[in-house]
Amino acid sequence: MNVEYADRDELLTALYEARNPLIDINNLQVQISNNEDSIKKNKSISISIIRLLFAATISIVISFVIMMIWAAVIESIMGNDGMFFYILPLLLPIPLCVLILKKWKKKRLKTIEQLTMINQNLQEQIRNIFADCGQILYWIPNKYCNYYCVRDLIQILENYRASNFKELANVYEQDVYNQRIIQGQQEIKAQQMNIAIMNSMQQAWNTRKVTDAINYGIDYKI
Repeated sequence: MNVEYADRDELLTALYEARNPLIDINNLQVQISNNEDSIKKNKSISISIIRLLFAATISIVISFVIMMIWAAVIESIMGNDGMFFYILPLLLPIPLCVLILKKWKKKRLKTIEQLTMINQNLQEQIRNIFADCGQILYWIPNKYCNYYCVRDLIQILENYRASNFKELANVYEQDVYNQRIIQGQQEIKAQQMNIAIMNSMQQAWNTRKVTDAINYGIDYKI
């Protein structure tokens, strides 16, 4: 399709055709992004105090159970002569704790490896979609070749706000610019509201302290 000479109906037809593969690509990209977040989370996990205490608690409980069983066995075999062997299970908590922590680390590394392989497969699927749908997507500029842009472009054409691609691109860019202006204004209003709330709270606090000073005869300065 020659974009420069395409009319509204031709652009709509071409964008409708491009929408489905771009939806598939977008869904795959969302999965990749979620997996990348999980990979970062697993990489950033360190041996926290809580995790260490949890591993130590499990180790102590297991060691206590083993000690009770071990003591019963020793007593049945050696009687009171085996008192020395009773303390052997007390050596278990530290190596058990280390073993548990290593097992957790191994599990995290395995999860990272699995997610990395899944992402590689998802990226291959995206490349295959682009390869299979090249004739459908080739005319769309890279800047607009994603589901959200195409969705907005279709809406502009359906609302008869453009009749050719040049007008379509201009209207879209103006909409993006206007949205940024609105978002910036909303952020400024939110900041102003937060400042007003903080000032109000500070004023109320100062008023209360002055009232307390008057009521109780406290020397107070704001």
